[in-house]
Amino acid sequence: MHRILINPYYKGDVIYRGVKYEGTHEPLIPAEVWYQVQAVLRAHVSAAECTQAHDHYLKGTVYCDQRGSRLIIHHSHSHTGTIYPYFICAGCNSGRTNCTRKSILITRVEQLLVDYYARVQISATTKKALRARINRDVDEQQAASAAELGQLISSRDRLEREQDKILELHFADAIDVAQFRRHQDRITAALDDVRSKLEVLHAGYFEPKAFLTASLDLLDDYHDTYSHCDDTNQRLFNQAFFEKVYIDHNDKIQANLAQPFSVLLGKTPTAPGHNPRKRRRARPPPANIMSEVTALHKMWSLGDSNS
Repeated sequence: MHRILINPYYKGDVIYRGVKYEGTHEPLIPAEVWYQVQAVLRAHVSAAECTQAHDHYLKGTVYCDQRGSRLIIHHSHSHTGTIYPYFICAGCNSGRTNCTRKSILITRVEQLLVDYYARVQISATTKKALRARINRDVDEQQAASAAELGQLISSRDRLEREQDKILELHFADAIDVAQFRRHQDRITAALDDVRSKLEVLHAGYFEPKAFLTASLDLLDDYHDTYSHCDDTNQRLFNQAFFEKVYIDHNDKIQANLAQPFSVLLGKTPTAPGHNPRKRRRARPPPANIMSEVTALHKMWSLGDSNS
């Protein structure tokens, strides 16, 4: 199933000998949808969040805000034999920290997450403004690299014409096989280099744009969608949206959002042991969103290629 979800064939591309080409077939799904799926699949999966090791979908996501220790599951038994599942601080439980946080019912933590998603919804006006900023940044980057793009396209067209000419000479017996192969190898190597640079240039503009747009679309109704998901998909949502979720002694959530949501929503990371009454103001999204997320997108792409 994972191989199916990551196959670019569904958005109109084909892979041949490790190289991606634009296919001649009709895409089965819009490219934006495919990138949205990739955004979820690439999201911040840690070894601690491996499905087979989980007995609850929030384990590995929630942390104690006092010392940053992970919240672990503890089952309390009543005198009637009823089992009550709690989250407790791992540092306090092991004696490694002097944390004083009390246990908290797992159902309570589940509801805290649902409530949090309701608070991070963005308005249609904000979404429209962010989308406009993304489009503006793409236009600015394209304008800045217009000369390079033009040169690459000109080089590609010239090499393709030269390749056709060499083929015509070969068919007309104007050059022998050795000459034909030598010229073809030279032109093919040059074309591969130009096409690779064009692909990188294109990806630097449009893939981060699609990634950001898909992330904005996810924020449309994140709360309702999350509320109706099963445990497996709620875990995926949390992995995509959060780096860590800290819960303080008042059962309030202070979350470190994953990229690009922290960029889009302008959330400042929270450190363990912070004072909740001295919260830092949320910073606005950076003036050039694309530059920040393009770097993140390249980093994730490099991580995927090395995995």
